Amino acid sequence: MSSELENVLLQHRSRLLSRLIELAISYMSASTAPAFRVEADRIVKEITAADRALTSASDSELDLRYAACDRAIDAVLMYLDEVKTPAKLDLIVRSVIEGGYKRGKERLRDVIVKSIQNHLTGTGSKSLAIKEINGLIGRYDWPDSSFGPLL
Repeated sequence: MSSELENVLLQHRSRLLSRLIELAISYMSASTAPAFRVEADRIVKEITAADRALTSASDSELDLRYAACDRAIDAVLMYLDEVKTPAKLDLIVRSVIEGGYKRGKERLRDVIVKSIQNHLTGTGSKSLAIKEINGLIGRYDWPDSSFGPLL
C-alpha cells in the first residue's frame, strides 16, 4: 500500500475513534441513548471499513496502473508498452482489469474485448493501433517477427 494512502486511512480511523470517545463521554452526561446508538453504530461501521481497507491493501498491493485510463484501448496500449511483447487476448484483458481499469458499466471484460476488436479491425473511426498475428496482439508498428514464427 502506498504510504500516503495508508496515512490517510490511519488518520481517518484516528479521527473516527476520537469522535466515538467524545460521543461516549457526552452520552454519560445526557439522556440521548437512541441518538447515541445510531451515531455510534455509524462510526463503528466506518472504522471497520477503514480497517478492512488497510488490511486488504496491505495483503496485496493495490495495482491502479490503468485506473486513470478513460478508454479501454488506452489501458491496453499502456499494458503492451510495459510488457514490450505481443500477448494473448485473455492475458491482456486480465492484466488490464487487475491493473485497475474500471470504465464501463457492465461486463468489464466484454468492454475491453470489444475495444480491442474494434481497434484490430478499424471499426468506425477507430484507428488501427494494434494488430493480431498468430493469436497474439501487439502494437501495430511492431515488426511481424515479434509475433512469433508466421504460420
